[in-house]
Order: sequence, then C-alpha cells, then structure tokens
Amino acid sequence: MPGRKKRQSPPASFDWRDSKIVTSVKDQGGKDIDSNQYNFFRCLGCSSCWAFAAAAVAESAIANNNGGLTDLSPEQLVDCRTDDGNGCDPGYPSKALENIRKNGVATWSDYPYVAGSGQAGSCQAQSNGAVFISSWTDEGADESQLT
Repeated sequence: MPGRKKRQSPPASFDWRDSKIVTSVKDQGGKDIDSNQYNFFRCLGCSSCWAFAAAAVAESAIANNNGGLTDLSPEQLVDCRTDDGNGCDPGYPSKALENIRKNGVATWSDYPYVAGSGQAGSCQAQSNGAVFISSWTDEGADESQLT
C-alpha cells in the first residue's frame, strides 16, 4: 500500500525509565499480616492492584503527551469507586480509566495511598489540579498486536 510505513522489529530490550515515561514503583501494602512477609501474588490488605494499574497507565500517557511525570492517586480510585463492589474488592483497570476520563483523578501528594491496611476510605471531593485523560483504548492481551 503506498505511503504505509513498514514496521520495524522492536529492540530486544527497552527500559521505559530511561525515557521518563514511567513513575516510581509504588507499595500497595501487600504484607501478610501473620508472617509480616511481602506477598507478591495477592494483596492481603486491599485488592487495589486495578487502581495502581490504571493510575500507572494514565501517568505514562500524560508523560508521553506532556513530557512530565506526575504521580496519580490510586487511593482516590479506590475510595470513589462507583461500579460493582467496594473499593478494596478486586476491580478492572478499564473501569478506573473510564472514571479518570469522566471525573479526573487527584495527584498522589494531594490524595496519598492508605488503603493498604485493608479499608477503603470515604470518597474525598476532587482536589484542585485533578488530572484527566481524554480517551483510552484496550489493546488486548496479545503482545503480538503491539508490534
């Protein structure tokens, strides 16, 4: 097809941190209460992985479009959840991204994460400086679609 670029093969490795597209690693508070050991397979405190995933996607999109890294608040996504379930129940990043698109999300510094104890807090009104995304797309689970 004329005018269509040929796709290049992706590099063998790529570190997004070098491109200033991802923020720092966050602690979800997944400590096993009985043994005080980190449990990487499930969050015993609050199953907020979905909120952290959505916040990370929005952070990277904002950094890619605006050139600056901003830590966003998964706590606000947990506390203000309006879909099925309570904030500490397992959820879907796609629903959280839609919430960010419609309602925005506060920065981490304005609305820090405390749900790691296992309790979602009460929803706080949007703070000044709330961040919005204009859209998002689910690319599916097949990595071959990304090349």
